[in-house]
Amino acid sequence: MPNNGVDMVVPVQTDRRLSGETAYALRVKGDSMHPAIRHGSFVVVEPGRSCVPGEYVVLALVSGQKMVKELVMERLAEIVVESVNGGERLTIERSDIEKVRPVAAIAAASKWRPA
Repeated sequence: MPNNGVDMVVPVQTDRRLSGETAYALRVKGDSMHPAIRHGSFVVVEPGRSCVPGEYVVLALVSGQKMVKELVMERLAEIVVESVNGGERLTIERSDIEKVRPVAAIAAASKWRPA
């Protein structure tokens, strides 16, 4: 079973600074979001935007795990997310979540150029 999640954080320049946090990109590990987001691709996160059901989000759990999923719904005490490739739905208690941030863009691994 592949190790899904993210393994690299890259600062990103944008014209937005909505919440005091700047945009950043995360490199995706694993295939839980394939074919929409491939292993090694980058997702660009803009922290000040709202998360919308049906769109992709990055979750940072209090355990330290980070994952990219499709947001299905938000409830008072939990959120429901889904993997694209198998339709696996996860219900995660809000107390287990450190942050939920919207994905603004997806970039192929070939687009990253180290500084």
